[in-house]
Amino acid sequence: MGIEFPIIVIAKDGVISRCNNYDDLSLTTSASLKSKYHENLVIIDVKQLKYIVDHANGKQYIKHKMILSRIKSIFFPKLIKIQLIIQEDSQVCAIDEIKELVINCIKQHKDFYIAGDNYEEVLLGVEKADTVRKIIDYLPNLFNWDDIH
Repeated sequence: MGIEFPIIVIAKDGVISRCNNYDDLSLTTSASLKSKYHENLVIIDVKQLKYIVDHANGKQYIKHKMILSRIKSIFFPKLIKIQLIIQEDSQVCAIDEIKELVINCIKQHKDFYIAGDNYEEVLLGVEKADTVRKIIDYLPNLFNWDDIH
């Protein structure tokens, strides 16, 4: 894939996140894989290229990186390394189109941002952004697996 990180990731249910690298994007849980979370996942990279994921193939389980891995595996899900299969070639998107898509997702999940006391700040930041990288700076990183594996 020619995806340049960091990226914006938008799930089918409108949950939006950023992802900083391919390693984090290619890790998931078995529950996410079974629920087909990655089907139709939208990826927008910093070059304003939009990709749509067709599906994900599970490749291998990742072992927890700690001495007490048996205890940790009780509290945290096992991670699976996946391969993302992209539907078609990328499309270039205008920055205004990306901002509109991101703002709609944020508004759809307004409660998440209100709980973090930053709803207005995020909306204003995205509206003023003139690059994808600046938009990404305002998004949560829901793909950070460092604390789990």
